Amino acid sequence: MKEKRLRVFYALWPDPSLQDALAGWGRVLQRELGGRLSRAQTIHLTLAFVGEVGIDRLPALCAIGEKANGAAFELAIDRVGCWPHNGIAWAGGTAAPQGLSNLVAALRRKLSVEGFPVEDRAFATHVTLLRKARCASLKWQPPEPLVWAVRRLVLIRSVPGADGSTYGELAGWPLSG
Repeated sequence: MKEKRLRVFYALWPDPSLQDALAGWGRVLQRELGGRLSRAQTIHLTLAFVGEVGIDRLPALCAIGEKANGAAFELAIDRVGCWPHNGIAWAGGTAAPQGLSNLVAALRRKLSVEGFPVEDRAFATHVTLLRKARCASLKWQPPEPLVWAVRRLVLIRSVPGADGSTYGELAGWPLSG
């Protein structure tokens, strides 16, 4: 019998009102850059992409999420950008709050200790708004920041599809304070 595998990542998942506001920014950017919009209900901030793992590794991933629990924080999303190398238009924060940096570092450290792959590139605070965007022409910037009260860490299952990935929460943990 073949072992079942899941594609997973840790993320911060905004409430629907923030997802809708970010999707609105995405529509503005789409008029300027073209590209394919992220669906509002899928907008999130990936903290650590784990990739494909055997279902038997889920308990270890849940233990990591439990132990990585950090302090709640607020994230100001105050700018947009576009990466020409992959056509991703994004929204993010000018400065990462210490709580976010601590949470990402804790996840990476605990994943490494448990033998999971860890990205060695710098963490970029961003949520994807568009794919296949024409990045050279970006001029619009948000008139005021969106403030995200981050109170929960989640472990997400990703199932790629022709119209983009679908996501399902496998586990979640409240952030303290």
